[in-house]
Amino acid sequence: MSTSSTFSADGQITSPGCRVNISGPYNVLYVNTAGQFGIPSSTERLKQDIVPATIDPEKVCQLELVHFRYKEDVAERGDEAHVQLGLIAEQVEELIGPDFVFYNEDGLVQGIHFEVLSFALLPVVKQQQERLAAIEARLSKLEK
Repeated sequence: MSTSSTFSADGQITSPGCRVNISGPYNVLYVNTAGQFGIPSSTERLKQDIVPATIDPEKVCQLELVHFRYKEDVAERGDEAHVQLGLIAEQVEELIGPDFVFYNEDGLVQGIHFEVLSFALLPVVKQQQERLAAIEARLSKLEK
């Protein structure tokens, strides 16, 4: 298929080989809101207006991990509905911002960009490293 080709699957794409482990080089596939498939790029040469992002590590640490079941699954399977583990998208948006969630066509929060959420941990790790260095410096002075 060329890059200018169009593919239609009437709203659903399935593949019997989806559960196969992939080895070797690979790319992550995304679908944008227009339904186009593509791969993300992180190279600086394709970016402009680059500025540092500010994320409050204390807010990241306030995110609450929850167990839940999807209403549709409960309606279909009752008590047999699968218990999931995750976060609440509205809480993610409220605490650390809209960069980490996506919205439906009505502008309501729909889900979490989990592939981006891991970036929010960098300020947390940096803050912990700074605290650890400060503690080590104090302990070093006490030992002398």
